[in-house]
Amino acid sequence: MHNLRHALRALAKSPGFALTAILTLAAGIGASTAIFTTVDAVLLHPLPYPNSAQLVLVTKNMPQFELFKSDASALDFVDYRDLSRSFSQMAAIETNSVNLTGDDEPLRVAGLRVSTSLFPMLGVEPVAGRLFRPEEEQLGKEHVALLGEGLWKSRFGADPRIAGKQIEIDTQKFTVVGVVAPVLQFMEQAQLYVPLAFTPAQLDPNARGHQNTDVVARLKPGVTLDQARAEMKLVAARMTRKLPEWYPADWNIELDPLAGSVAGELRTPLLVLLGAVGMVLLIGCVNVANLLLARATARQKEIGLRIALGAGRTRIVRQLLTESLLLAAISGAAGLGIGVWVLELFMRIGSEELLRWQTVRINGLAVLFAIAMAVLTSLVFGLAPALSASQLRPARRTRSSNRLRSLLVVSEVALSVMLLAGAGLLLRSYARLWQTNPGFRPEHLLTARISLPPLQYRDPARITAFYSELLADVKALPGVVSASAIDGLPFGAGAGGGDFQIAGRPWPTSGAVPDVQKRIAMPGYFQTMGISLKQGRFFTEQDNAGVRRVALVDETFAKSFFPKGDAIGQFLIDARVSQKPGDTSQIVGIVGGVKDRNLMNNPRPVIYHPALQAPRPFMNLAVRTAGDPLALVSAIQQ
Repeated sequence: MHNLRHALRALAKSPGFALTAILTLAAGIGASTAIFTTVDAVLLHPLPYPNSAQLVLVTKNMPQFELFKSDASALDFVDYRDLSRSFSQMAAIETNSVNLTGDDEPLRVAGLRVSTSLFPMLGVEPVAGRLFRPEEEQLGKEHVALLGEGLWKSRFGADPRIAGKQIEIDTQKFTVVGVVAPVLQFMEQAQLYVPLAFTPAQLDPNARGHQNTDVVARLKPGVTLDQARAEMKLVAARMTRKLPEWYPADWNIELDPLAGSVAGELRTPLLVLLGAVGMVLLIGCVNVANLLLARATARQKEIGLRIALGAGRTRIVRQLLTESLLLAAISGAAGLGIGVWVLELFMRIGSEELLRWQTVRINGLAVLFAIAMAVLTSLVFGLAPALSASQLRPARRTRSSNRLRSLLVVSEVALSVMLLAGAGLLLRSYARLWQTNPGFRPEHLLTARISLPPLQYRDPARITAFYSELLADVKALPGVVSASAIDGLPFGAGAGGGDFQIAGRPWPTSGAVPDVQKRIAMPGYFQTMGISLKQGRFFTEQDNAGVRRVALVDETFAKSFFPKGDAIGQFLIDARVSQKPGDTSQIVGIVGGVKDRNLMNNPRPVIYHPALQAPRPFMNLAVRTAGDPLALVSAIQQ
């Protein structure tokens, strides 16, 4: 306590030194605490479920089709579940964005169709009401729903009597049975859950190519991941023997810990970021150590007087370390505040699809981390100056101090150069990405997603009429330059892919089967997006159901499959737009390539079909505006 009181008086006499040291350390501790909290939430403890290490994500690799970590079809899931013995439970998940209608204003809601076993498998308890029952997974009994907690509060005022009430989903009546908190990273945006009852179309033998089902499973107690992987290898072999036309010999079923799948591609960037802020903290420690050495030089008379009065070296070191620990304690408290601010900044500017920011909070572990950093830094920056300043001989003390200061200066400069070099490389990479042409013009562009109720819009002609009328109304709005629609926007979801065949060419008997991205677009889409025409023509209003099917391809497709430059006029067979044998689409134009997933990679080959010939109930509007796109949001919603 005597040392602590003296340390307080010493720091109070040098407010400039104290403030500089505290701010330097607080910045390093705050940044480190914020990034550690994020790493802990996303990498170390991403799954708040009992025995989460037993949860695995089931995907498949089909190198022949260039598909890796692909989703399953409904029949794939049935086979995985029925042929395996390593799992206590297995659940299927399908995205199911819907329209919530009824008495209030219509609301577009991100939803999921899930196996009734999902929530019990995860150990999730309802916030209100109950979970799904097994029998509600059958067709005819699946008209029940679970609300996400956010939707329950925002739409229904957290009504405690919500269970048993009816809601309208895509014009169909569903009974609410309960409320659940957000579940899983890729389910966190979901606010509405309904039982996944597979339809006859999904269980049709020809539907194995429709891969839109995520599969999650829990390992049985005592079964290791390697044992389960070995069994799924046998399951894949059985499926190949049974259906060689669907499952080539080189395909396999992959199991990955669900916790790792939640982190995804964030693992490396977060660890790099943690290392970077660690270096910032280390540089701060060296900086403060230099300040303490300089301050010790100014306190030589005081230290000399203490030695003359009989103070031993241990006593002096203890006093100086107490001052360092006090500095670190104050810096740690300030650093916690900075850490909270940094996390709030992350939540404000971070992408919701990249990190589950709503689960990243300063918690008890983060506080312990900050305390540990404070103690550790006090030792790092305080011990060496204390030992140097406590030398009993003044000449040795001076030489030791000079050598130590030189070493610290060299270390600080070296660390700073490393950190600045890394930051410079990242900034240069960012600048190059910013200057990369994605293949379209994103400025002054507003997008919106629409999914028509399937019961009301089964007739293709009615779907076509709806979107044609909608686009006409949108184009008439003041400030709209052009408008169109497509089923899958760049860097978005909704579009599909798969194989195709070039008419007149044999189906490959070896090697990779041609696999491309496929889009369904309304007339005017390419002009609205600013995608260039390389050859031929764009889609027009005349490319409708009453004339020969046509298609556009991008230049990547044309170069890959028609290297002689003769793509125009060729015919494609594509089951996505027509399942009639021999039904073809003629290539009438070539457009520029679009980077739709990653700015660093080259555009992937794409086939575009006209929506007037192959209408889809789910479409994305693309609206180019003369001014601020957000100013038109309300008008377009209306």
